[in-house]
This record gives sequence, structure tokens and C-alpha cells, in this order.
Amino acid sequence: MTSTPAKAVSMRRAPQQERGRQRVDSILDAAAEIFAEVGYEAATTNAIAARAKTSIGSLYQFFPDKQAIFRALDARYCLQLHALGAQVLTPAMAAVALERMVGDVIDAYGDFQSQPGFRAVMLQHQLTPHLCEAEDESLDRELVKVLATLLSMRNPALEPERCELLADVCVRTGCTLLTAGVLGDEKYHRQMLEQTKNILVAYLRPYDAPRP
Repeated sequence: MTSTPAKAVSMRRAPQQERGRQRVDSILDAAAEIFAEVGYEAATTNAIAARAKTSIGSLYQFFPDKQAIFRALDARYCLQLHALGAQVLTPAMAAVALERMVGDVIDAYGDFQSQPGFRAVMLQHQLTPHLCEAEDESLDRELVKVLATLLSMRNPALEPERCELLADVCVRTGCTLLTAGVLGDEKYHRQMLEQTKNILVAYLRPYDAPRP
């Protein structure tokens, strides 16, 4: 079970108690499964409620319609992705080889993206962009800050502005390429993961201090 989004996007009523939060999580988990199985257009709130083992009335207490469920699921994935970045970009990464640092981060994102529900949401992003809320850019900025700090630890000779620029380019490049990869089949997705690693390692290599 995963936690509900901190920002209750398009929700009719945000849950105030743990029981309500668990119910919302169950609805979003069920929606991810249904969207992956039949697609957004064919999915229904009745099917989502049935999969979540809750009544349709209970579902409508929190979400006015299917679009609101989609937006809340999208927001939850977004928060989870950015939390993942903070989890893998730890200070310990400052001591490992550049290839391992980049590889571990990209592999972690690749595993996350392999979730069928996530892939279904990303596909719907392309088909009907109006369904999606504008992304909270503060999350990207926070990820850039974490990566910039790590790059500075790897090479203290780099100026802070340079570290932030390098981190910004890496985050933007990685997001673009990994999003493209998840929209293809599994083979293409894996190929894009490897190409993303190669590009980021080559980009960061001139700025990385030699490891002992």
C-alpha cells in the first residue's frame, strides 16, 4: 500500500483519518490495475470500486469522477518518483564509480516505470494531455538540489553554480529519455535505459573527480 498524494488533486474530499486514507489508497491501487488492463477510456468507476472492494458511494465520497481518480493517481506517481530520487541519491553515492552511481539511479527509475499502472498513466498523458494537472516544478527543483549536492561531494573543486547546472541538465535529460522509453515496448524501454546511462556518464565524466 502506498500513501496518498500530499496535494489532493481534484479530490472531492481529502481523507482526514487513517481509515479514509487507506480507502483512497485502495481506490488508487485499483485504478492503476484497471487502467493497465483496459485503458483509461474503457475503465469505469464501478469497475474501480469493485476492484477496490468498496462501494461506488464510498468512491464518490472522495472522487467526483474517473478523471479525478486519474489525476490523483498521476500525482501519487509523481510524488513517488521524486521521493525515489532522494532515496537513491544518498551521500554514499559520492564514493562509488560514476558508472555505478548513474546506473543504480537509472535502474531504480526503470524498475519503477515498469509498473503497468504507471505505463498506462504515461500513455494517457500523450493521448489526452488535458487530463493531467500541471506538474509541480518545485519537485524537480528539489531533485536538482539533491543531485547538485552529491556532485559537489564527488568533486569539491566544482563551483556550486556549475553543480546546479549539471544537475539540472541531468534531471531534464533523464526525465525526457525515460518518459520516451516507457511509452515503447519492454525491449525499447530497456534500450532507452542503457542509452540514458551512457549519455549521463559521458556528460558528467569531465566534471567527476578521480575515485581512490
